[in-house]
Amino acid sequence: MQIQAKQAGKLSKMLLLIGLSLGYFMVLLDTTVVSVALPAIRADLGGGIAGLQWVVNAYTIVFAGLLLSMGAFADKLGAKRVYIGGLGLFLAASAFSAFVPSLGALIGLRAILGIGGAAL
Repeated sequence: MQIQAKQAGKLSKMLLLIGLSLGYFMVLLDTTVVSVALPAIRADLGGGIAGLQWVVNAYTIVFAGLLLSMGAFADKLGAKRVYIGGLGLFLAASAFSAFVPSLGALIGLRAILGIGGAAL
């Protein structure tokens, strides 16, 4: 009986590590993938260099600015809640980013992605 409980505990820890790793992978991927897409973003949505810089920087600035605050929220509300909330916000903002009509909307959604990424 103890062997089954020990195996279940190991499986639970392994699934937790996989979930956390996938969330962090999404955060890192989002910081780099937009750099590759910048020429396509410029072709589709227009904008100059300053606008494209904001597409990249909106995510990074919000992510870095809220990282410590999200840690405090996780202490108060529970790490699981903050993680799941951040994951939902990140996925929703990422999905909406695919269909934005303007560069300004993309910059706003990238900032929202930064909030979700900080929560992750």
